[in-house]
Amino acid sequence: PWWARWLERRLERPSRASRLHALTSEIRHLLSEPARLTGIAFVTFNEQRAAFACLHELGSTPLRSDEDAIPLLLSARFAEDPDSILWENLEISERERLLRGMAVSFALLVLCLVSTAAIVAVTNYSVVQGLDGKGTLQTTIWTTCIIIISNVTIFKLVDYFAKEVEVYPSADARETAMTAKMLFFQLL
Repeated sequence: PWWARWLERRLERPSRASRLHALTSEIRHLLSEPARLTGIAFVTFNEQRAAFACLHELGSTPLRSDEDAIPLLLSARFAEDPDSILWENLEISERERLLRGMAVSFALLVLCLVSTAAIVAVTNYSVVQGLDGKGTLQTTIWTTCIIIISNVTIFKLVDYFAKEVEVYPSADARETAMTAKMLFFQLL
């Protein structure tokens, strides 16, 4: 009976207590690992003029400590909305982000060129079939499907690459980059 299958599935599920215990142990494990330095600090000010003074001072002079002969270069900017910051991505350096972005852009360019070649080929085939009087509804449908699949593939991969490979420091930066890439590849 249906209720026996429902009860069996219900009993197979982990209880809330066991899930909470698993999450607690995972959090303890993560807290025990040493944290990587991100090179980023968030500073708050009580007054806006103090923030502007700090921005002005940091922009004009590299700092130097007495123990170190190497100048400490600091830069400052106004922080993004805390809800937009992707905290887990802050440990990725700007250089690594740049390299990842270049690799993704190259992969998308190659995919776009292959996709364009496929679209041109099926469009030419469809036109030739139509001019020869052999064009059928089937030809139109499968050529249209190839065009749609090519475009959808690019859009889905841009989203995947932006979230999983490029790892932007904030959701706003990620969305802006995704929009720019999609626009670029559509205009290409």
